Amino acid sequence: MIQYNKKCTVLMCTYNAEKYIVEQLDSLRKQTYKNICVVIYDDNSRDNTVTIIRNYIRKYDSEIEIVLNVNKCNSGGPSENFKHITSDHSDEQYICYCDQDDIWDANKIQIMMDKMIHLEATKQAPYIVCHNCAVTDENANVVHHGSIKNLSFKHLIYHPEVQGCCMMLNHDAINRLNIENAIICMHDWYACLVVAACGEIALIDSELIKYRQHSNNQVGYSKRSLFKSIKEALKLNNKCEKYYVMMEQLYSVSKVISENEFLRNFRILFEEERYLSIVLLFFKEKVLELNTHGVYQGAITYLACKRRDKKR
Repeated sequence: MIQYNKKCTVLMCTYNAEKYIVEQLDSLRKQTYKNICVVIYDDNSRDNTVTIIRNYIRKYDSEIEIVLNVNKCNSGGPSENFKHITSDHSDEQYICYCDQDDIWDANKIQIMMDKMIHLEATKQAPYIVCHNCAVTDENANVVHHGSIKNLSFKHLIYHPEVQGCCMMLNHDAINRLNIENAIICMHDWYACLVVAACGEIALIDSELIKYRQHSNNQVGYSKRSLFKSIKEALKLNNKCEKYYVMMEQLYSVSKVISENEFLRNFRILFEEERYLSIVLLFFKEKVLELNTHGVYQGAITYLACKRRDKKR
């Protein structure tokens, strides 16, 4: 096992995490890669989360570096909190996002760092290293095996393949995010889009965390039945709102990645409110497939963009 002289900063956002936070902190403390610092932004938890973390820091200060910040007011949700913590740590060498309730394999950071160093030795560029996860119930019993299938930029526009807790970003990737000025629906989805457009996302085909699912998850992994998928598809208002936020997020990406021709064309059409042309561009560039599902997505995208006019 190689120990590099490179610091990895683990960014964790917490809110009402008292039930699982110690188990997650234990898994970080037991990492085989030791040059890490855990930075926690608590979003004004109403339970004992902050007290538990402070007690943990006092107990294990000689084993792991943990820095706790408590937000003065609630940020508005996990994505906004992760946005703030990323912006505040944009000068770090490497960052890993961390959820409050998962369990990391002891060698997770070591394996990811090995892969990252290998990539950077080949070429200096923005990189995300990611991996698969084992999805568990609230008692950490494995119920499903997550599998990342497609990391191409155009696929990622509509499909958030990678959870933040499964990724590591290098300094070049962090710098390209310009996240403090971005409109994002999910910080990890936004980061993947940026790096897929200007760098590389590399997959480690191993499950390196237990990704816990329970009733209090803010964002989670779920297997939906066909009935539920159809029911959701029929809720046009909800669907349009979701797609509207997705297009705003893509617009933020398009302003950051100015050298990408597809994104440049999208940005111009979005600013000129030529929404049907956006849909046609998506079909031309094979972002959407010319089939029933693709036509449905195209129609929702058009309606979502039209909603943008009403919001202004």
